[in-house]
Amino acid sequence: MTVHIDFETRSMADLKKVGAWVYSLHPSTEILCMAYAVDKGEVRIWLPGQPFPEVLENEIEFGAIFEAHNAFFEKAIWLNIGQKKFQFPWMAQYQWRCTAARAAYFALPRGLANCGKALGLTTVKDDLGKRTMMALAKPNKKTGLFADELDNLEKYQELYDYCKTDVASERAISEALPQLPEFEEKIWLLDQVINTRGVPIDKVAVDKALSILEVYQDRLKKEVVEITKGEIKTIGQRAKVMAWCADQGDALESYDKASITASLKKVKSPKVKRLLEIRQALGKTSTAKYEAMKNSCAEDGRIRDVLMYHGAATGRWAGKLVQFQNLPKGSIKDMAQAVQTIKLGDPDIVEMLYGNVMSFMSSAIRGMVTAKEGCLLMAADFASIEVRVLAWLSGCELMLKQFGEGADLYVEMASKIYGVPSSEITSDQRQLGKAAILGAGYGMGKVKFHATCLSWGIEVSEEMAALAINTYRNTYPEIRNFWAEMERQAKYACITRGSNTKIYNLIGGKSLAWKQDDVYFLKCYLPSGRALNFYHPRLEPKTNQWGTSDVLTFMGEKAGKSGGKMWQRVDTYGGKLVENITQAVARDLMAEAMLRIEYAGFEIILSVHDELIVETKEDLTSPLESFEKLMSLSPSWAKGCPVEAKGWVGKHYRK
Repeated sequence: MTVHIDFETRSMADLKKVGAWVYSLHPSTEILCMAYAVDKGEVRIWLPGQPFPEVLENEIEFGAIFEAHNAFFEKAIWLNIGQKKFQFPWMAQYQWRCTAARAAYFALPRGLANCGKALGLTTVKDDLGKRTMMALAKPNKKTGLFADELDNLEKYQELYDYCKTDVASERAISEALPQLPEFEEKIWLLDQVINTRGVPIDKVAVDKALSILEVYQDRLKKEVVEITKGEIKTIGQRAKVMAWCADQGDALESYDKASITASLKKVKSPKVKRLLEIRQALGKTSTAKYEAMKNSCAEDGRIRDVLMYHGAATGRWAGKLVQFQNLPKGSIKDMAQAVQTIKLGDPDIVEMLYGNVMSFMSSAIRGMVTAKEGCLLMAADFASIEVRVLAWLSGCELMLKQFGEGADLYVEMASKIYGVPSSEITSDQRQLGKAAILGAGYGMGKVKFHATCLSWGIEVSEEMAALAINTYRNTYPEIRNFWAEMERQAKYACITRGSNTKIYNLIGGKSLAWKQDDVYFLKCYLPSGRALNFYHPRLEPKTNQWGTSDVLTFMGEKAGKSGGKMWQRVDTYGGKLVENITQAVARDLMAEAMLRIEYAGFEIILSVHDELIVETKEDLTSPLESFEKLMSLSPSWAKGCPVEAKGWVGKHYRK
């Protein structure tokens, strides 16, 4: 049995800012209604004050599955309001499921309305009802009060109908999509355990950090006015800043981040240089990150629901709320000392000890993640995992040999590019070797590689960029051949539509397999058994500098001109397919490691790209060695893949 449910609520709290967990705990948050349906049965409404539905109580007792769209929200409301205020029955974690997670697995839009439309369903989210919901969910801006039900009976009835439509829409999506594979269901359930456990935060340090930032930013803003003698009021006045700089004899080509960095190396006027330094400092995301931590941290000092299962089409996790996936790397060596300095709350001490206050505060964000009393954090990450997986998938013998011998691939590549012995490679030359190893594996051309090097701060000519690309491709021909083979097999599977499966054998006896199961999905079956899904694939003619050819296209979400993601036809090619496959296999290695580590008794609090962070007791004997071994194990399907993980132990999160 499956029960489909949806809550409508109202609150003074801003759900987008505080997240589902803190929202559900806020004293002003109330349940307005709950819609539910058992399997294909009638969609019904429960209202506060009514007895809890007996049919749901029975289904819970019998172990029925309760499914919602973005189920963590429903679970939080159930636990923190339903159980505490209305005596809802306790329900086990394993009974929850999520249609948004299933949609994401099958490469469909995560949003309820967009997912229904993409599937061509007749039952889709009610846009008109959404406007009513938004009006009732938040207090009136003028009065600060919620709309009274007795004075707005018609609107509340619209809300109840909207909630019922949501359940019908969720059910329609659930019926249209297959269930998650067994292994993926385990991973999603673990994801929910991790998200419910939460990330421990030093709330005192966060508050002090915000205080320091406020004082120092005010100083910088006043300095802008002083430097320009009042001509510029704020650093955000792009046109005025560029005009002022030109008047000082230092014209700027642009005012974006990369251009400012480049201009700082060239400007002659000390005033212009200082103004641009302030622009850089105030442009850092430090304040937003600290504010997000403060807003989303519960009273117990933990931030919950920060990971999004299958946030990328490859299956990798994405971030929510604080966005731990894109924290600044930073350069702080002693994070414990840095956090203690922040707790003093004095920007002058920070400046005296660390110099650039804004850079320091940006680097120190990771340190706000702090193990609770009696515990430590342990973290480990897969070393060069994408490069290793790519070498294994493509059967690149030289690269696999280099990993086996412990060679520095960046130095080896630089040696070939520059034509000098490895022992003579300089640090700058190694940087170009590193850029080639990390950037050229997915078919990047010389023009884009040149632009990428410049964005990474690597000064290189167009000729040298072209040489680096050609050297990479000639050194590792199996990788270049892999791009062409994956494109060929994907296109063939698209043409034959289920009548044939194209298999690419890998080292260790496993394989990649391309097949179009039906008209809807082109699938690439990975060595783990999971499939990458491409929705509504087809071949379309496309003209470029080399002529006209058929290009593989599919429906997917892509950034639109206005900035948001749009559901549209996307084209792809061999290098991009290899990138998808490589990242997906790396993700599957991480997922397997997460299950092993959690089952071994370590409590995972966070996964950041190829890094895993756990909270563990201080008195454990040699936990890091055990942790690294568990993470470095290759599953049976990845035989021959040179997986390696290295870690550290400490009180505060660091890089």
